[in-house]
Amino acid sequence: FISFQESGEVHGVEVELRCKDGSTLPVSFDGRVSRDSRQGIIRAHCILHDIRDRKQAEQALKHKTFQQERLIETVHSLTESLDLQQVLERIGQGIKDILAAEGCTLYQLEAGGHALIPLVSFDDYASEILLEPLEVDRSLTGQAVKTRRGIIFNQAFQEASGHYIPGTPADQDERVIVAPLVADDQVLGALCLNRLGALFTEQDLALVETFAASAALPTFTFHSYFA
Repeated sequence: FISFQESGEVHGVEVELRCKDGSTLPVSFDGRVSRDSRQGIIRAHCILHDIRDRKQAEQALKHKTFQQERLIETVHSLTESLDLQQVLERIGQGIKDILAAEGCTLYQLEAGGHALIPLVSFDDYASEILLEPLEVDRSLTGQAVKTRRGIIFNQAFQEASGHYIPGTPADQDERVIVAPLVADDQVLGALCLNRLGALFTEQDLALVETFAASAALPTFTFHSYFA
């Protein structure tokens, strides 16, 4: 505000106001001062513009840009290795970072189609997850495999068909999102992510399905080659 007093006029200065409830309000500030014959300030005319919507739109755009950059980076990295394990690790880490997930696990559907075998897991409880195959008929991940489509479980704790992995926490606000790995009309496995708090959206599901498709093709190629 010193520059405001000196120049006598400001436009589009962005500041945050502290509200009575402790929250902050982003505003754009326009101001002009009136002076007397001795250049003393008589009064100030100020207009504050609420810019919350604009700030939210800017934040959403930044997040969208980050998602797109991370997606491109991950897709490009897939061409750098012919090792299936490395490819799946890059896919899993990539989508986990984009969605700010707590964990991400890629599963392979076993030959009989009754169980999902964990191949790669990025999670604080990865060692427990990798030791626990999932029954297709008794797990949320299995539901996506059976229906051959991505599914969001924003109330995962309340799902009767959920499978508890021993040694992992049972969080009531856990969200789960799953997409099947499908190639050449065959279901090969599933990509499963979980996080706490923030609900998964249809936009998130579209991203997960894109990454699942990226994982399905090298998986299908690998198994076709070594079959």
